[in-house]
Amino acid sequence: MATHDRRFRLLSVWLSVTAPVILHGEPQWDFQAQSADSGGQGGDDNPVHPADEGAILRTASPQPAAPAPTAANQPAQPPQPKQLSRLDEGLAWDYCGFRPARLGALKTEPLPSPDTPIEINADAFDFDQNTEIVTFSGNIEAERGNQRLLAEHVRYDRPHEQLHAEGDALFIQPELRVLGTSGDFNLADRSGQLFNVHYRLVGTNARGSAAEARLVDAARSRYRDITFTTCPPGDRTWDLQADELEIDRDTGTGVTRHTKLRLGGVPVAYWPYLDFPIDGRRKSGFLVPSVGNGNETGLTLTVPYYFNLAPNLDLTFSPRLMTERGLMLRGDFRYLTEGHRGQLDAELLPRDAKDEDKTRGAVHFTDSGILAPGWSTDLNINYVSDDTYLEDFGNSLQLSSVRNLERRGDLVYQNQDFYFRGRLLDFQTVESDVPEVDRPYSRLPQLLVQYDRPQIWSSLDIGIGGEYDNFYHASLVHGQRFSVRPYLSWPLRESYGHLKPTLILNHSSYALVNEAAGKPSSPAHTIPTASLDAALVFERPWDVFGARLIQTLEPRLFYLYTPYRDQRDTPVFDSAELDPSFANLFRENRFTGRDRIGDANQITLGLSSRGLSSATGAELYRLSIGQIRYFRDRLVQIVGPPEDSSTSPVVAEVGARLSEHWSGRAGLAWEPDGNDAQTLKKSLQIRYQSPDNLLFNAAYRYNQDTEPSTPQTDTSYKDADLSFRWPVNPQLELVGRWYHSLLYDQIMDAFVGVEYGRCCWRVRAIAGQHRSNAGQDLNKSLMLQFELTGLGQFGQRVDRFLERGIDGYRAENRYVDR
Repeated sequence: MATHDRRFRLLSVWLSVTAPVILHGEPQWDFQAQSADSGGQGGDDNPVHPADEGAILRTASPQPAAPAPTAANQPAQPPQPKQLSRLDEGLAWDYCGFRPARLGALKTEPLPSPDTPIEINADAFDFDQNTEIVTFSGNIEAERGNQRLLAEHVRYDRPHEQLHAEGDALFIQPELRVLGTSGDFNLADRSGQLFNVHYRLVGTNARGSAAEARLVDAARSRYRDITFTTCPPGDRTWDLQADELEIDRDTGTGVTRHTKLRLGGVPVAYWPYLDFPIDGRRKSGFLVPSVGNGNETGLTLTVPYYFNLAPNLDLTFSPRLMTERGLMLRGDFRYLTEGHRGQLDAELLPRDAKDEDKTRGAVHFTDSGILAPGWSTDLNINYVSDDTYLEDFGNSLQLSSVRNLERRGDLVYQNQDFYFRGRLLDFQTVESDVPEVDRPYSRLPQLLVQYDRPQIWSSLDIGIGGEYDNFYHASLVHGQRFSVRPYLSWPLRESYGHLKPTLILNHSSYALVNEAAGKPSSPAHTIPTASLDAALVFERPWDVFGARLIQTLEPRLFYLYTPYRDQRDTPVFDSAELDPSFANLFRENRFTGRDRIGDANQITLGLSSRGLSSATGAELYRLSIGQIRYFRDRLVQIVGPPEDSSTSPVVAEVGARLSEHWSGRAGLAWEPDGNDAQTLKKSLQIRYQSPDNLLFNAAYRYNQDTEPSTPQTDTSYKDADLSFRWPVNPQLELVGRWYHSLLYDQIMDAFVGVEYGRCCWRVRAIAGQHRSNAGQDLNKSLMLQFELTGLGQFGQRVDRFLERGIDGYRAENRYVDR
């Protein structure tokens, strides 16, 4: 059995680098010895070498190695190092396994070069001039750059390049600590042995032991009775134990024999043979299987196998057995070239046992690349075999509620002033009850250019945008559209505000097919627009509740004039009326797209206020309110009669950090039109989030679609959404979400779950139900995940599901329970 999972790299990295870097060097070695009694030890038969007074001892050319000690010479019961606590001295254990992203990258210094000399301090040393053996004893501390070796006894045999260390030898470097009772190394052929080893990985919090580590040469090593875990010192929740381990750094592989996964010291899984990668080179093999359950699929079992096809190609084949549906075959193919990267995901259910043995499947393909300087491509292609595929096999509300699957290809060129995009865009509608007339247009193709040249003369800005589209629809009018939009602006900007007059010319012309009788097939319009945007910023210091703030007052005035042009002969391909929001009050067109240019003679009055921290400049709150005053009726519409109200809805928005942990946002669009006053849109969101990951979200959202053409295009909604993450104690955490449609009085998405564990292990269980559309049956599911930090996750990806379902949720190691 093989695996490409990086978890086994932790087990092998220290083993493959420990002994070669402990005291390995080139033929040139420097020893500077200092004795506690201000001199070396010697006798008449062993006179003190001149190196005693700080002189330098240099090795000769490498000689044949003396035989290394064998395991047979070691005690039957390996002794434990007496100073095991020194392995963790001065090191925190605030996470388990891989370093969390929230802590940033670990900053370490590079290791010393091979010719860096070693400086050795000891209580005493002895040099035998006849045998050329140097012996150090008592509180030995050897330093080589940022590497250190602490021991009680070190003997160096210069002719044979043989070094022996004993007495709880502790080796330290930035990302590694190793402690053993003794060790022997031959510096000439880089071979040797370590006995009764305990190790600690610093950058990745992991630890373990080995009864014996034998270094065959610079690349190959063998180990006996080895363990590995990411649990803190003193915690024996889980570990891996292997009788034998072989590492080959030339091939980048490792092999273990008789490997056991132990929980609390009790073996729960066994592999007679495992081979795995020890570096960035991937390897084919089985991945961790997953198990799940849902009322649409039944009990599911997925067993993925990874194929390492080439350094830049791989494939994961994942058969998925569903008790209610049958066997689904899935493949995920990835590639990476010098200029492109992409992924092809495909799945096939040859016979759906729950749907008349139909053949069902799906395809998802993405690609992005660089063709040349400034030129790039982007592809996103999706396909499903039938309208209910996502509903039956998706496992989240976000996935199963997709109505139109995008099929898009982009070719883009961009430099400092110029932008070009060529696009092919089509959709697959996956809801069978959507009428043909309500399905989106395809663009085959879209060509868009934009040229902007700021400050071409003094502070004058000019630019021009152009677009060509070939729209297609099976049952509606379609055809070609050419549009151009040059503009001229003279912005005057100061620290206290800005004044920006702008002139725009909007032109669009069409060549249509399937146009209604009596309407022209080549309509066109050319419409100018003038605007003036002015704003001021006032500031003052403000002391509130003992905090020093900078309060701003920012009035803004925006005048817009666009003459009326009759556009009833032009179709509506991509235009829609903008939703009421504070930002949309200051746009030059109340419609999206280029099919409708709204006539306007209006002025917008807006007022904003912000509170900024005097110490950090962080924005603590923002209040905005605004309204448009119309000087004439708006005759241009997409549907319905002209609008004759004299004012727009009042739009107000607020966002604030209410305290260190509380934050909130709110929005309101209110139509104050006499007896017909009504609220068009409102929202309220509140969040509490503390450093110990207590999280609570509450939201209310309301939107009234005043002009829905069909039930399928009605955008009205009225929802309540609650979600939470509650760490009850360092071991137990509760999570949940309740998303309810008040408009239809139906639960759309709800789940509750529990997470239990410690730093190095965790169990997550989720029971949930969701429906993609109002009136459909609830789809119930049960998900279970068991995680051993640094080793792997077994079951379904509950952590990813929670990140999608709970706003602000991030899965990471949080607690250390000693």
